[in-house]
Amino acid sequence: MRNFIAAATFAAASAGASATGINLILDGNFDSVAVAKGTWTTVNSTSVDGTTAWTSTHGIELRNDVDGEAQGASKNFVELDTYENSAISQSFATVAGQEYKLAFYIEDRVGGEPVAASVTDGLSVGVTDTATNAPDLATVSFAGGAYNGWTEIAEYFYATGSESTLTFSALGLSDSYGTSLDNVSVFAAVPEPASIAMLASGLALLGLTRRRTRK
Repeated sequence: MRNFIAAATFAAASAGASATGINLILDGNFDSVAVAKGTWTTVNSTSVDGTTAWTSTHGIELRNDVDGEAQGASKNFVELDTYENSAISQSFATVAGQEYKLAFYIEDRVGGEPVAASVTDGLSVGVTDTATNAPDLATVSFAGGAYNGWTEIAEYFYATGSESTLTFSALGLSDSYGTSLDNVSVFAAVPEPASIAMLASGLALLGLTRRRTRK
């Protein structure tokens, strides 16, 4: 009984978590590099006020109204397959044991692909502890062909150290055509008020059960 109550209240608190505070990701909308409308460019990294934001393995392809439009108020968006499948990463400060919400938007490439999006598009995302490389969020893959418009994705994870590294990687054919990415954010997650109340009720019931057991 005690285990059931504890498990139920924990699940309720996790399911009811929301995000709060400051976005821990720099240049989450990829607008730090000026790209003229109707053009695209490839850079090795981006920065905000002199602080490195995104780094890459095979370049960061920034597009402004080319084969698609940025999500929301952004000007630029990223295509993860530059001249070959690429990956982009960013490290950010975390608190061990704290839950975080990762959110981002993805879209299959709009036009120009020589083969089906299900073959050439797709990406994966994962979060690791920077010091140990242990997974905070095990790699999650998103196959191409399922995202005909900008689609928000949300994942929750618990940090295991004082710094975590977020990585997006291209999947599918390494052919310079790939999935689009925009508006990345990581916020600390906090339980919703209703979940807090449920958790408190569960803990109170657990305490009552313990007192009855002692009698």
